Amino acid sequence: MAKASKSINFKNAQIDKAKNLITEVSKDDTKFYSLSKLIDEWNGIDGISITIKKDDELESDSEGNDE
Repeated sequence: MAKASKSINFKNAQIDKAKNLITEVSKDDTKFYSLSKLIDEWNGIDGISITIKKDDELESDSEGNDE
């Protein structure tokens, strides 16, 4: 069966509900997107999956410490 996918991905982004903005920061520039426009594009579509995540660096364990 054929499958078509639609997705949107923001890296290093911040959601500001009060300003209705998604701000995406890269090393070269900063881009702004309308939060309501994004929601409107997906409004009424059944069967969507929503994931919001934040990655953090983990501290490494001390080398040679087996405790």
